[in-house]
Amino acid sequence: MTKASSSDKGLTFLSSLRVRRLLPPLDLRRVLKIQADCDWQDPFTKREVMAHYKLHSPEEGRSYVQRMYVAADERDEAKGFISFTTGKGLLNVNAVCVPPQYQRKGVASLLLMRLLLSRNPQCTRPGLFCGVRASSLPAQLLLKSVGIPCVGETKAAFSSPDENALVFLKWMDGQCPQQAREKVLELWSVSGGPRRS
Repeated sequence: MTKASSSDKGLTFLSSLRVRRLLPPLDLRRVLKIQADCDWQDPFTKREVMAHYKLHSPEEGRSYVQRMYVAADERDEAKGFISFTTGKGLLNVNAVCVPPQYQRKGVASLLLMRLLLSRNPQCTRPGLFCGVRASSLPAQLLLKSVGIPCVGETKAAFSSPDENALVFLKWMDGQCPQQAREKVLELWSVSGGPRRS
């Protein structure tokens, strides 16, 4: 009898996960714990996590809607999450968070791929963008590995500590128009981006 390799175990683990929408209160405690395990400097509060779940109707006049997907195992326990905002023709990835014991097992890639493959009704143009700290090599490699290219850098987009952001943008229906690229870079340079990654 041969011993299973670590890559076989990783594939088995990954194939046991399914990506689904956030289900409070089931996921609330786990999402907050995942953030704590990852030692985030500016974690989502309980209220912010719940805002990802609230359904917003067009009558509310909101130009964006926050959502969260979780990667859950066969016991329906969240092993990672992705937070994103839809609106103004784009999907903005706010955060991808996977606890250390599940990192480098494909969980973050699975979450990003699910988002890339989804067609969101609030997103009229198929673009996805994300800003990451210039020092965050793992985040940069993750985004590049799922086919999201870097389109530019903005100065002092992050605080605590102050740091530049590398902005990544994927246009799902072909080549990204220059206007979309400029819009995303302007958003990051003016406001420091919608929420940290």
